[in-house]
Amino acid sequence: MNTRRPTSNQPQNQGQVLQPISEHELAVETAKELIGVQKRLGLTLTIYDGNLNRMSGTFESIWELINNPEFISKLTQDFYFSDKNESRWFKVKIRKGKLIGISFLIGMKTNWVKIYNFSFGRYAYIVIGFYPGVGNIIATTSAIPFENVTPEKVTQHFPQLIGQTANNKNDIGKILCFIINKFTANPSSDICEYIGPKQGFNYFGNNNYLFSPPHLLRDEIKPYLNKGLLSRQHPYSCSDLNDDLSKILIPLFKNKRELQILLLYRLASWLSAFFAKKDVYSDNILIVKPSTEVPVALSIALLRNTSYASLEAPPIGPNIKSLKFELENVNDGLVVAIDVFAADQLKKGEKGFDLMINDATRAKNNGNGVHHISALISKFADLYIPKEVCCVLEFDNVSTNYSPETFKNALRRLDANVITRIEDGCKKKGAFLKVFNNHINEIMHKMPCALPRSKYFTYIMLMAALRMYNEWYSPLFCLDIEKYIVDWLGSQEQDRQPLYDTICSEYGKILNQKIADGYFHLIPKDEVTLFDKGSHAIIVDKAERRIYIETADSFDIAKDEMTSIVDTDSLTAALYSGGYLPHNAKNEKSVRIAAITSDGTPYPLYVHAISYKLLTQENKLKFELLDKEANLFTYDELQKEGILPLIKTVDGRFAGKKLRYEAEESNSYFGTGKTGSGKSWAIAQLICMLFMLGHTAVVFDVSGSYTKEKLLKMLPTEVVEKLFRFIYVGAGKDPVPVDLGSLRGCETLPDKKRSIHSVLRAATGAIDKSTSRKLKGFLSEYLNNKEYSISLNDLCSKLEEVEGWGAEIVDCVQSVLDDIKEVGFEEQTWDDLFVKNKKIIVINLGNEVGDSNHQLLDMLVGSLFNWQMTHDSGFLSIAIDELIDQDFSTGSPLQTIVKQGRKFHTALIGATQDYYNQGSSHLDVMKQSNIKSFCRPGKSEDRVAQKLGYSNAVDAGFNKFKAGDTLLEFDGYNKETGENEALTMKGRVVNFVETPLYQKFHEIYGCY
Repeated sequence: MNTRRPTSNQPQNQGQVLQPISEHELAVETAKELIGVQKRLGLTLTIYDGNLNRMSGTFESIWELINNPEFISKLTQDFYFSDKNESRWFKVKIRKGKLIGISFLIGMKTNWVKIYNFSFGRYAYIVIGFYPGVGNIIATTSAIPFENVTPEKVTQHFPQLIGQTANNKNDIGKILCFIINKFTANPSSDICEYIGPKQGFNYFGNNNYLFSPPHLLRDEIKPYLNKGLLSRQHPYSCSDLNDDLSKILIPLFKNKRELQILLLYRLASWLSAFFAKKDVYSDNILIVKPSTEVPVALSIALLRNTSYASLEAPPIGPNIKSLKFELENVNDGLVVAIDVFAADQLKKGEKGFDLMINDATRAKNNGNGVHHISALISKFADLYIPKEVCCVLEFDNVSTNYSPETFKNALRRLDANVITRIEDGCKKKGAFLKVFNNHINEIMHKMPCALPRSKYFTYIMLMAALRMYNEWYSPLFCLDIEKYIVDWLGSQEQDRQPLYDTICSEYGKILNQKIADGYFHLIPKDEVTLFDKGSHAIIVDKAERRIYIETADSFDIAKDEMTSIVDTDSLTAALYSGGYLPHNAKNEKSVRIAAITSDGTPYPLYVHAISYKLLTQENKLKFELLDKEANLFTYDELQKEGILPLIKTVDGRFAGKKLRYEAEESNSYFGTGKTGSGKSWAIAQLICMLFMLGHTAVVFDVSGSYTKEKLLKMLPTEVVEKLFRFIYVGAGKDPVPVDLGSLRGCETLPDKKRSIHSVLRAATGAIDKSTSRKLKGFLSEYLNNKEYSISLNDLCSKLEEVEGWGAEIVDCVQSVLDDIKEVGFEEQTWDDLFVKNKKIIVINLGNEVGDSNHQLLDMLVGSLFNWQMTHDSGFLSIAIDELIDQDFSTGSPLQTIVKQGRKFHTALIGATQDYYNQGSSHLDVMKQSNIKSFCRPGKSEDRVAQKLGYSNAVDAGFNKFKAGDTLLEFDGYNKETGENEALTMKGRVVNFVETPLYQKFHEIYGCY
């Protein structure tokens, strides 16, 4: 038995006279006494040492413990033991094998345990129900914070146990900590409960949201929680998760649109925190005007979902303390207030009104992280609260036969079921969040023209609540409820703002749709613009970010297609008021530009100068492409022309480069952007397209971006299986795929020298001209009679014999040669590798070979480029997944490929995070690449934008870039001139599967 035997720090009994006695006799005596104690008490013992570490399980007989008399005779130890149920605890003192004494500590039988906020081995609180003794004793409970679970502090939470004996509190504390830790070491889910820091839904990791406070919150834990949390009542109901609540709600709400709107407000309030994560906030106060049929009590029953004890709500004033408390603490619920003042008494409620107005207008930046909807039951509050901050609901011809209590009880069941559905939906891999977010995105994309801007958030919340209800329950709402809500919200500000928002929205929607449908012919603005009246054309002024549309076309839209106005003056007034037409000293609504007809007649053209602000992002991007028609290709055109597609535009067309062997153009590619912006994904697509165009392609993976597992996330499975060959270089994995000392294919001595010199130069880094000249002279002599292959290690041995420069070269390369020796290499050339595989070769170098300068990478690239120079019969593309600290010094393989690779049809493809690297200029050579892709830039986004011709990052649109968006600077093919020409274009990275080259892949490999 393995035990620790700490020496007791308690003093020996000074009155005891120790007689000489043999160790064996003393051990037997101790054993008898322990056995006697066991028999007297009728105990089954569980033995722990003084630190409460279990010594050897549960002992049916104490004899099992003392089967080694020699051990017992030397034992100095305090033991804690209990009965079989661990309800009575004792302490045994043994000093040098002699039993000093046995003392009773506590009697305690644990009945149940509740652990709050358990995570990563920690918890906030634990509540224990127990019997403080043995026998017919009344059970009690204790709540203990995590930080107090120490022998010194824990006893303060168990006053019922202190006083049972006169023992040291610290001993009792140890026993209590042991009992607590038994439950918290690996707690079962049924004893764990979670409480958030605020009421409503709180995030607890792994897409889990739980409502606080939970049902049946223990009273013992409440003193430790904040008042705001405790003020919320959980609407617990015994209904099942899948209950269809429409069955009990239909009798209450059928065909009553105003009541249905209140129901949607209630449902939306439960989703307030989720709306906030989508930047949607309740920035309007709902003002409910009570009536004879819908009195105050019924309105409270319909709205109040934070307490179910009564049909009361805090007053608007003059004492605003309770209202202020609710506004500061209610999260995922409705703050309902009552205004009992008459119209001429509004001054009395001024503080309350202002409080609610400030809460609504600052909903986005309230500082305390709580989100809710505010409602005010009042007859006259709309006389004080600005119309852009409120929505007024009146009950016209609405009546009900049901009492407020009936509504309250039915809606309480709905509330409980909503909480359960949200919590359950979040647990199912975030299914609730996916559905909810999809609804929000769709609603935002289809905002009605008739809505005032101030009601956008209210509309989104009500529509989302409606759709979530329909996801969960059978139909309840009127078929025209969506139209009713639009009309109701649209009517809120008409007397304040004569439909200007509605007019601009409706006009903008029609105009944008006509542009998207191709109704208007687009013409770039010139100093004198070629324009024929009545041709349904729009002049695009990219410099001023405006479009010029004939006033006649604008007026036709107003007269024939708009429903919100009947005269054209209202249109120009609305556009001018909204800032969509330029302001000038004379308040003129149209501007004059110089134009010329197709037959050469100059004339002044009067137009509406519409700001880009009124236009959709898709149409603005379309204007960016206006002068690039000759560079854009449809899918079918792309197939005919044999172009490498590099970017996909907003209208679904492609731009790219025609790769011509005879042209000897640079095709190097340099991608930049933040992590997650799509750089690696873009290179994966590009490599596949190049391979399908007949290029030899080799990928050097130095950071694990192009393992098979990761490529399967970027490309279809059949593409990865058919097109890629993976080589994982490393000890115990794959050898270096080629013999770097091979001379096969080198017909002359200069060929041999160039081959071996390129490998050595790649490993050494930059060397001076004198050393380079000496090395070439040495190689002339060494390689004179060599054929097929040489040993690089043997070469180094010969170099070491050369004093000075030879030893320095060996010192630079020996480490990587040792690595190669350890992992081995294939006795084949690049030619053998490509002929054998006929695939894209991915060589994963990891961190197991080469030093921080990637020597082996440089040696392989140098060898590969040398092979291409002697076998130049097609394109070679070399991709490196992460350009960090590779060697781009003068004369290095990578620098040579970027600068001179075009002569041998070799392109380098690579990416890094920042185009402007503040700490190093080693990547500057990559800026000479012919194709430069800018995804979401990092630190230097303004400099990148200015380099591309924009004023700043926002002007370039970088702030709206999603993963896969790019600004591309490249030589794009012009179908009119038949040449590649310099272009800068915005769009999406091309997906291989969206191109004709993917179709070609299917045809060649038979993958259908």
